[in-house]
Amino acid sequence: MSSYLLLAWRSLWQHKRRTWLTIGAMIFCNTLLVFMITIQAGTYPLMIENSLRIFSSQLQINQQGYLDSPELRKRISDSNSLVATIEQQYPELSVIPRSSGFVLAASEQRSVGVLVNGVVPDKESQASNIPQQIIKGQYLQPGNHNQIVLGERLAKNLQVEIGGELTVLGSTMVGGFAADVLLVVGIFKTGINDIDRTTAQISMARFQQIFEMPNQVSFISINTPSMTRVGAYRHKLASLLREDPELTVLDWQQLNPGIKQGIEADLSSAVIMYAVLILLVILGVMNTQLMAVLERTKEFGIMLAIGAKPSRLFAQVLLETLMMGIIGMLLGALLGCVVAGYFSQVGLSLPGMGDIGAQFGIGDRIYPLLSPLSVLIGPAVVCIGSVLVSFYPAFKTLGLEPISAMQSK
Repeated sequence: MSSYLLLAWRSLWQHKRRTWLTIGAMIFCNTLLVFMITIQAGTYPLMIENSLRIFSSQLQINQQGYLDSPELRKRISDSNSLVATIEQQYPELSVIPRSSGFVLAASEQRSVGVLVNGVVPDKESQASNIPQQIIKGQYLQPGNHNQIVLGERLAKNLQVEIGGELTVLGSTMVGGFAADVLLVVGIFKTGINDIDRTTAQISMARFQQIFEMPNQVSFISINTPSMTRVGAYRHKLASLLREDPELTVLDWQQLNPGIKQGIEADLSSAVIMYAVLILLVILGVMNTQLMAVLERTKEFGIMLAIGAKPSRLFAQVLLETLMMGIIGMLLGALLGCVVAGYFSQVGLSLPGMGDIGAQFGIGDRIYPLLSPLSVLIGPAVVCIGSVLVSFYPAFKTLGLEPISAMQSK
């Protein structure tokens, strides 16, 4: 075996310039693949986590049909008991009761339709990004139930500032008249226009009082210790709710289909781009090996004449390609790690990234995520693909005749 390796290694460097050009193309391709794949590996989890931490969650318990038609009457009765049961059986979960309703909010200047969310301030501070995105004033304080916080664009539309009052008008769950006067204590900015333009938050106690929903909430949000355990906890919670067929448990993909569809669309376009890049490189490798086989026809004829088997020549061509592939894979992965590692510390900002990133709560910089899979999968595919396409030039050696091969020029 050592003689096979030594012969293949020496043959590989008979034309150093051509070999290095081929390896250089593989290194460039692998470096680019590592960098782009690590960017995706770092962006998707951040996109999912930040989107879920605005006002969604990994899991949600609600009444059947609430997601399609979020109405006040589709509520969870005796929510305190259900929350206590979940927290007792699964203390590792973060359980956040929430409610949503539509009201007409009026300031001294204007009136605007608003989606008002009822939250438990101390639980919301641990589970949501909104309390950390207050740009003016402060977040809702536990025990003070006449407060309201608004999205930045909503506050501008209402022409209201910190300390101003809003009159809210709506309908209760039973069709009655819901009205209250609330004090604006905070303004938040998530960067997502739809939320900043339409959303406000008040305490759960005040929400239940305004909409006449004692001990009732619209849904219960739940976050698990890890995204990998979402499916397992969904089945556990579904078993817990078997006695109440009106309630259902949904995971983040059902709650936020837009995130999943966006990731799938981005992955599809990326795979096409990666495939084109890899195809160009491995076709270059095939061309290099085909030229090498044709140039060494006389050499192969002599080897056949002194007793070498055609299968050895076949294996030698593949072994030479494998050596180039391994060199390109290792150097490309190493260089890709260096580049991705640098940007994983300082971040990468692209033109227009601020507006796009704001839609998913990921900010104006993206950070690559290095892992064995994200680093090796691209270079490994290039290496394997290069060996596979080299079967074509390798097959050329199987049909050689010693005499005619030695007479070739």
